[in-house]
Amino acid sequence: ADVARPSPGGSHRHGEAAAVALLRRALAAGRTTKVVGDQAVLAHLEDRTMAARVHIDTRSRQGTQVSVFDPDGRVLASSVAPDQVTADGASPVDLIAGAYVLSTSGDVQVAGRLSTVIEAQDEHGEVAKRWWVDDATGVLLWQESYDDDGLSTAAGFTDVRVEPYAGGLPPAVSRLATSVASAHAAELSSSGWSCSDELVGL
Repeated sequence: ADVARPSPGGSHRHGEAAAVALLRRALAAGRTTKVVGDQAVLAHLEDRTMAARVHIDTRSRQGTQVSVFDPDGRVLASSVAPDQVTADGASPVDLIAGAYVLSTSGDVQVAGRLSTVIEAQDEHGEVAKRWWVDDATGVLLWQESYDDDGLSTAAGFTDVRVEPYAGGLPPAVSRLATSVASAHAAELSSSGWSCSDELVGL
């Protein structure tokens, strides 16, 4: 009940080209910024809304430490979400742009930061998703999904600190990451790589 969701829109409305560019910036921002803060996560199930408070702490490009708290502030669970790897093929932004009609509007505050909202409408003109992107850094600050009954899920920062990384990946590491992500484990194993079926219990 005490979670304040951001405004669904502001001023300076723009069309699909601006929305696609902003989504691409948000996708890239995860590799150029360190983000630490508290998030609210909401899910509407039947006739009630469930909520959780989550602490997010990015660990360079190695993934993100996610801790879930109970109502008294004790940690219920903590885990590391690995850095996302995009498979070869269509960009997630291209898939979104192909499925929805996109637009943006600016001058919206999220966790004290000025942001721009990207709105995605389905073929019937109904809002299906919204993303709030930080104007200064491109970091995704809040996101919501909707169904026929209204809000379905929401997650976003109530308090956040965003810092740029000191530098980018060296070219050799970037090439290696791309080749490993697009290869098959069996091929890597036959080439001398160690590809375990299980990693830290996963």
